[in-house]
Amino acid sequence: MEKNIFKIPSLANVQAETSLSLQLKNELQISLPILINSLLVCADPNLSAQLSNVLKGVKHLLLKTEHKITFVNTEVNIILLVFCGDENTTATDIEKCALKNIPTILIGDNIPALIMRKAVQYHIKDIVPLTPFNDEIGPVLITLVNEISVNMKMAPVVSIINGKGGSGASFITDCLGQICAQKSDDKIVLFDGDFQHGSLADILGVEPQYYLSDALKEVEKLDALSIQSMMCSNNNLSLLPVKPYSHLSDSVQINIPELSLLMNKIRSNFQLVIADFSRGLDHYSLPIIDISEIIFVVVQQNIVSIREAKALITYMRARLGIEPQRIHLIINRFSKKQNTLSINDIKDAIGIKSAFIIHNNYELASACTDLGKRIGQVHDAKQIKTDIGKIVVDLMPISLKKGKHSSGFWSRFMGN
Repeated sequence: MEKNIFKIPSLANVQAETSLSLQLKNELQISLPILINSLLVCADPNLSAQLSNVLKGVKHLLLKTEHKITFVNTEVNIILLVFCGDENTTATDIEKCALKNIPTILIGDNIPALIMRKAVQYHIKDIVPLTPFNDEIGPVLITLVNEISVNMKMAPVVSIINGKGGSGASFITDCLGQICAQKSDDKIVLFDGDFQHGSLADILGVEPQYYLSDALKEVEKLDALSIQSMMCSNNNLSLLPVKPYSHLSDSVQINIPELSLLMNKIRSNFQLVIADFSRGLDHYSLPIIDISEIIFVVVQQNIVSIREAKALITYMRARLGIEPQRIHLIINRFSKKQNTLSINDIKDAIGIKSAFIIHNNYELASACTDLGKRIGQVHDAKQIKTDIGKIVVDLMPISLKKGKHSSGFWSRFMGN
């Protein structure tokens, strides 16, 4: 393995021009349980670059770097403060971190007693030496993030993916959102992950003024109020729409860190995120699918659909390490008249034990998607509402209403 060597001043004898050589491995391969915004503060550009290279392999860690602390954004979850020899600056930085009440890890070798006392006084979470940095930082990060996650209220993410194109993921996303909103007072957001067609706005019959691409341009500035006001909303159901083909524009730059940061902010302000990935996996969807608590793969009763769904699930398990218990099948357009493939046949062929069915009613689905009608506004929607309702009650991570029926908008159009 290639060795990276860098030098910092020895603190054992400040006046001596000796140096300390350290060996860092490339990319620390660990995964954090939640998405974390971190700030690496290091005055030495060479050392900062090498530490950043180690940390870029940590899944769910969004890392920014500064050579000194100027202004600390309150949305930073962890600060990694590197001691590079300047005692006064490090002491001041420790005080700034404590003032913002942001968990801080102090990094460095031969740290003077003054800084150690300051670290104890201001409740620095841990001190990590540079010499065995790769071995030490992983367990420290995981322990700290586990502590943070207890106090962080992050909405669970549910992803709906077409096993084969055209299987009905967008329609199911829409129906799940509607019925979840009707059965719960939780704030629910639909995330349109189809960067090419962006069909959810049409399905919901809304005319957005603000799109995902607009949100990404100013993601750093978005606060709780602006996050909610940018959505198309009706009561407790909201939508972050996508403008079709906007990702191909030269003026729109979609990158993973900004998309992950936006999703983090959305999750902090809602109780449930339902993401539509009707076009399957792509470069942008992988990080969101990776953090999804529940993943629905939509299939149909035919060999081609089953084959492609199996390949999709095999890739997700191998590439993302997704456990099979997080994956559930939705057999869409199910018909008892189709005797060739039973539900058990499909589950056995794909290798997933959990499966739900949505009975075939192509005319109803077409009316919803083509005319922008909601499921409760279409005649003969009872069976599909029952099928979707079973998924919601059995699996969706929401707080269901107990012992009462809503008299609001969603209840009226759902026919309850």
